[in-house]
Amino acid sequence: MIQLFATDLDGTFLNKTHQIDDRRKQCIQDVIKNGKHFAISTGRNIEGIQRIDIWDYPIYFILMNGALIVNEQHEIIKTFRINPGFIEKMVDRYAEYGFEYTTKDSIYVTISKEKAIENFVLRRTLEGMDKEHIDSLLPRYVSQFHFSSTKEEIVNLDVLKINYFILDETIRKEMEEFFELNHEYINNTPSGKGYIEITDIEGNKANGVRILADYLNVSYDEVATFGDGKNDVSMLKEFPYSYAPEDGSVEALDAAHYRIEPHYKDSVMKKIYEWMEVTYE
Repeated sequence: MIQLFATDLDGTFLNKTHQIDDRRKQCIQDVIKNGKHFAISTGRNIEGIQRIDIWDYPIYFILMNGALIVNEQHEIIKTFRINPGFIEKMVDRYAEYGFEYTTKDSIYVTISKEKAIENFVLRRTLEGMDKEHIDSLLPRYVSQFHFSSTKEEIVNLDVLKINYFILDETIRKEMEEFFELNHEYINNTPSGKGYIEITDIEGNKANGVRILADYLNVSYDEVATFGDGKNDVSMLKEFPYSYAPEDGSVEALDAAHYRIEPHYKDSVMKKIYEWMEVTYE
């Protein structure tokens, strides 16, 4: 019997508008009511969780692709800091780009506020977000940032994740070659096309779920994982009860032990209720 459900958000547990609606909130409550554990395993940071209104639920969070693991009382279980030597090389090499050096609470960039906002608007527009939605997100987005940060500032931070978005194939390929040269220090597990998402070599979702399972005294064959993206591959491979929606990435579908219906058909919730032997309505 499954005791711990660990699910990705976007393209997996969230609805079509990337929200936690009332049905999904009820699902989380039903898991807790049945004496099971529920964990969100996502590339998002704390602010990204607060934005969808589930931070105050008594559940567990594996954030930033496994670099930050938090219990139901918001106490840190484990963090994985990116090697400062690698970060120094990153800043030296890519200072003119908008790489986001993310700590537990804040985001630091070497570029100006104006350039960072321009990058944000472009990224969200390419994702299909309308102007009204982008404008509503912008104040909260900006509030997390420290703009025009120096190398000395960034290197001395506990950086848990580095984010960037770029569609230029030539530049991205050069960046990925640089990351591969430093593979002993980092993972680059992007959640979608154009994204770069770097964590410490041990900061991945599989390790995050393992650490949480050990923390909860749950055996690994009592864990179910759900994910749709490249950043979910490690936890889909690791656990015997792993599920990828049919509309997930090729990498996730290849890694998962089982396939379920597309995520927009509430397939993750259906599987959770099936494991709890509760009728899904």
